[in-house]
Amino acid sequence: MKEALSHLLNDLLSAILFLAVYLTTANITAAAAVAITAGLAQIAVQRFKGRRIWPMQWISLLVVIVLSAASIATQSPRFVMLKPSLGHFAIAAAMLKRGWMSRYLPEIALRHLPENAPVVAGYAWAGLMAVLGLANVMIALYAPFATWVWFISVGAIGAKVAAFVLQYAVFRTMIRRARRRAGGAGIGAVARPSSALLGAVAGLIQLASSGDAGAVGFQQAAAPDPEGQPLELDIWYPSDAPAMPRSLRLFQQVVAAGAPISGSQLPLIVISHVTGGGADTHYDTALAVAEAGS
Repeated sequence: MKEALSHLLNDLLSAILFLAVYLTTANITAAAAVAITAGLAQIAVQRFKGRRIWPMQWISLLVVIVLSAASIATQSPRFVMLKPSLGHFAIAAAMLKRGWMSRYLPEIALRHLPENAPVVAGYAWAGLMAVLGLANVMIALYAPFATWVWFISVGAIGAKVAAFVLQYAVFRTMIRRARRRAGGAGIGAVARPSSALLGAVAGLIQLASSGDAGAVGFQQAAAPDPEGQPLELDIWYPSDAPAMPRSLRLFQQVVAAGAPISGSQLPLIVISHVTGGGADTHYDTALAVAEAGS
């Protein structure tokens, strides 16, 4: 959750600083210059830390520079006010990928929800992002600056929070009913709803802020052992290929099976499940590590 919120803050930093400087000084040139400087500084920090800079981050920087320059040239803040719309449209396009939400849902949801529920919810999120993007265009072009400030700081965020809460309530109700029909544990055993909600929120924010989140590739292999049975290996790695639900023994994961690796000179992390365990018991950790670029 902390990492997801950090990504969201980084994505909004230029717009936040532009808003703060413009409200304080009423100087468009100074506000736009600060926004451009913040965008360049973010890229510089990423390079200094040796982290991969995704194409969407370069595009975001280019958008900040172009729109800020246009605002300086015209002495109008409305160009920079359009930036959130481009972000919402990019997110909406990413959310049109069928089944993207499945990789962010807890295992209990994948087990008890109807197969099409995450798909329908994913398309609903894409529609919400597109609507918010269009609303921002209209407000940025025709409404007073104060209205845009309220929309960005309250309206758009409030709509997303309301959608999170609604989805959680609907999914939890569907899971409860499925467990009752299956004769499973009582209502109180529907696993840790608060943790599941925070995990889903973090995943959605991660996707919304990164705009370029690829799938996790997955392969199985075996290392020969002259003195015993071959050592079975489960391998997760970064990939840009489309992901699909796939069973892993007792669990369900969303991966791109056999897909090519994305990136080069990636770090290697080895997880040992020790005697009596299995690689599947660490699949959630492996997915998170692979998504982070290892």
